[in-house]
Amino acid sequence: MKIVGSIVLPAYQSSSTLRRALDSIVNSQIAQCATEVVVVFDGIDEQSESIFQEWSKDSPIPAKSKIIERSGVSVARNVGANEATGKNIAFLDCDDEFTTARMAELSGDLSGLMLIGKQELIVEREGGYEQGLLHPSGF
Repeated sequence: MKIVGSIVLPAYQSSSTLRRALDSIVNSQIAQCATEVVVVFDGIDEQSESIFQEWSKDSPIPAKSKIIERSGVSVARNVGANEATGKNIAFLDCDDEFTTARMAELSGDLSGLMLIGKQELIVEREGGYEQGLLHPSGF
């Protein structure tokens, strides 16, 4: 199955919210499309890791995780992006949720699409970036 969309979740002490964020991906009906979930644990968090392992056993979506030394959310996102195999990448914070509409956008052929944090879009268009959206070099 070809991966067309990767969802990267940076996780730091997220045991109270991780399951809800992961479930929102499945509940957004993207499970029938090819996608993957990449969780990057920013520092050791055995409780969150256990929640992820339990969730991934029954998940209809391929999922993998990586543990890094505590480095901050930006580094965790970058590590996740490097681990991702999808053409499009979405970043979902562990205290956020995906909606069906956003997941449909991710699974489509939208080169340059990136979802960040609270589902803010960056869409690369000919001649620059969509007005009002963040430019990647501004991070």
